Amino acid sequence: MKAKEILTGEDILDTVVYRMVDRKSNVEILRKVPHKCLLDLAAVYYCIFDLENGSRMGMLMGNDTCRHYGIPEEELDAAAGRNTEAGGFSAMKLSGIPGLPGGFPESMWVLTNRKMLYGASVILYGDYLRGLAGQLGADLYILPSSIHEVIAVTVSGMDPSDLQDIVKKVNGMDSVIRKDEVLSNNVYRYNRDGGLTCVTLDGKK
Repeated sequence: MKAKEILTGEDILDTVVYRMVDRKSNVEILRKVPHKCLLDLAAVYYCIFDLENGSRMGMLMGNDTCRHYGIPEEELDAAAGRNTEAGGFSAMKLSGIPGLPGGFPESMWVLTNRKMLYGASVILYGDYLRGLAGQLGADLYILPSSIHEVIAVTVSGMDPSDLQDIVKKVNGMDSVIRKDEVLSNNVYRYNRDGGLTCVTLDGKK
């Protein structure tokens, strides 16, 4: 897309994807944008445009913008669901990622999308989580690593409180994760028979 082109409703529906955010930290923003809630998180709608010069332009969809283009929230959500899923998801063993220190359990996986951009939205897709849990033969704890990815680990032998301590520590390290990319301090559990639940509860960042 050229920067000078006029944006159309079709452009929006072709490019909009889900972007996960923490609900408590984004109360004011969520009042102004369409979204859907998942536990202590919310999925907002974000358009990503690849420009001719190789750069990207992003746009958060607000209520006013949706009204301007005449896009009902249901249609926006359906488009985001299709586009996010079409972008593809990936699961990589944390122990096998180049550049990271060793010592991670073999049961830890990084879940994201192919572009590794706003990939934490994978947790909206129960079928994908169910498939991974089935492959590993266990329910999963989900650690919100950032807005771009989450970490899944099999529940066997893991204490969710210890995992929450790890999440909090990482979230507090500016050298590891930017403040605007922190997702949550909580830990979730994916049960193959019951879906996603929050197993820890933190009152603040």
